Amino acid sequence: MLITQQLSSVANQNRSRAAVSYLGKDLSFGDFAMRVARLSYLYQNELGFKPRVAFLTRGSPAVVATFF
Repeated sequence: MLITQQLSSVANQNRSRAAVSYLGKDLSFGDFAMRVARLSYLYQNELGFKPRVAFLTRGSPAVVATFF
């Protein structure tokens, strides 16, 4: 099973539970899955499948969503 498939399965079972907590704010599995889906759509439709992308980040939920 791919990591994204596992995330989808867990998100569907725990939509309202906290997936990520950052600076005292929780991000639910449902919201996290929505962020991942939006980024996936943008990457596939705006960038295509073979571009090189670099990320310069600090630890945050956005970093986790980006890699799913």
